[in-house]
Amino acid sequence: MQNDANSGWLYHLGDVIFGDVLLIDAEDLFSVLSIYASNVYLSSKSGFSNARPSFNISGFDCVIVNSTDGVLPEKHLVSEIYETLNDNGIIAVIYNNDTSYKNITSLKYPYLFVKKIFNIYKCLFSEKINNKKTHVRYYMQSIYGRINEVFYRRNYQSVKNPFLLTEKIKKYLFSRVLFQVFSSNILDITIKGSNSVPHKTVIDNVIDNVQIETGCKFTDILKCSIIPYKVLVSVASSAGGDYIFLLLRGADRNVRANRELNMLNYLNETYPDLSPFFSRLVTSGIYKNIEYIVYRKISGVSIDAVFNDYHIAERAAFNMLLHIGEVSRKKVIFDSDLYYEMTDTWFSRLDHEDQSSAKFEKYLDQINHTLFSSLQGKSCELVLYHGDYKIENLIFNASDYTVNGIIDWDLSEKHHFPGLDLIYLIIYSRRIKNKTSFIVECEEIFLRDGFNRHERSMLDEYCKHFNISDDLLPVITVFFIIHHFSCRERSGYTNIWLMLLLESVWNPDDESNIHGVKKPGILQ
Repeated sequence: MQNDANSGWLYHLGDVIFGDVLLIDAEDLFSVLSIYASNVYLSSKSGFSNARPSFNISGFDCVIVNSTDGVLPEKHLVSEIYETLNDNGIIAVIYNNDTSYKNITSLKYPYLFVKKIFNIYKCLFSEKINNKKTHVRYYMQSIYGRINEVFYRRNYQSVKNPFLLTEKIKKYLFSRVLFQVFSSNILDITIKGSNSVPHKTVIDNVIDNVQIETGCKFTDILKCSIIPYKVLVSVASSAGGDYIFLLLRGADRNVRANRELNMLNYLNETYPDLSPFFSRLVTSGIYKNIEYIVYRKISGVSIDAVFNDYHIAERAAFNMLLHIGEVSRKKVIFDSDLYYEMTDTWFSRLDHEDQSSAKFEKYLDQINHTLFSSLQGKSCELVLYHGDYKIENLIFNASDYTVNGIIDWDLSEKHHFPGLDLIYLIIYSRRIKNKTSFIVECEEIFLRDGFNRHERSMLDEYCKHFNISDDLLPVITVFFIIHHFSCRERSGYTNIWLMLLLESVWNPDDESNIHGVKKPGILQ
């Protein structure tokens, strides 16, 4: 149904996930529920009736039924499950819509479209309360096979892949009702009991705790985005301005998120000229076994359909990169300590265990040694390195599209080579423009056609600004490839493919690399 990394949607069930939980046809949630719950039990829709007497428990706090295969639980089974619930216990059924935006925009299935509209008005997004139970429905948008975003009380705002047709449709057409049409997963929650108090999610409870702790009055949840191993919640306050709540699974603390917190504190202290572009910490803590971090949200807009010309945003991002580099640049002399600080565990993480070979291990050792030899004792400039510098991680001023802020500092470094972030910007921009993947664009650049004229112009301007010589650019490019495929993208390619990619820029057997002769082709 859903893997552990993308299980943040469980927070919508509320604090019942910390009690006794039964999973029906949802074995893949066992490991993550074992982190949250007091006890986890397994069963199936077909075997529940017979297995029921064997459960040595007075009642369940939560029963999760997986119906993504299209087989919804029959009424008699729901009634039987309902009888096993404790007071205020929950039955949560997750299932797929019978249509999606792809069907609607292509108009291939008008019958299903009309049927879905009928179902929406038949069962509106609301809480229906009687003296026996409360019913809540969440309509969730699935992106890349994940339950990704949930509607709360206001209109949906797009933040990812904004130049695709689907995002433009969402930008201009989404009302609360239309969101339900476009959603590909539905989470139905039935709460046992006559309590008319609105259903509270784990997210609601974390927000309540922070209100008590800080004195801030939060008025509305604007959006909840579920991404691997964390949940991002945008929340409005009565005093004006929005906040970002970052929720992390407690039992395997998200190292990257905590690293980002430390990095932001460092950046705000070290670079006062850049501080307006960074988020600021409000508070952090632990609710039950879920860690949370609260930031002030940077004012402005995420990149979305209001940009009619992508080059406007791209140029603004480039100008911001020049500014960051100018403020943070410093000269250093390379030695072994600095080199290994900058590469850290990058090389060891490149080697896929299932594809490991003596040839590839030897190649990594060789390229590691050759890179160090080419840099040792040399003077060069280093700058602040974001590590994931793409348009989607920038906040823009809506009036003139200048950059108001930069988010997602979890892969950043206090200092590294200038140019790494620019190559990220170029490749991520190509990915959006061409509607492809990062790997495909790496192949196009490094194994086929090289950078195009516009990209080459940006590289030339940047290299001139930071005095990057022709022999240093291939070194920087190799560091970029090593960083991305050791820290960002760990699947979808082979060790042999990665070796070809690196060799297209830097061949450790070629002594000319050490002596500063630029390889022809890709980087010219």
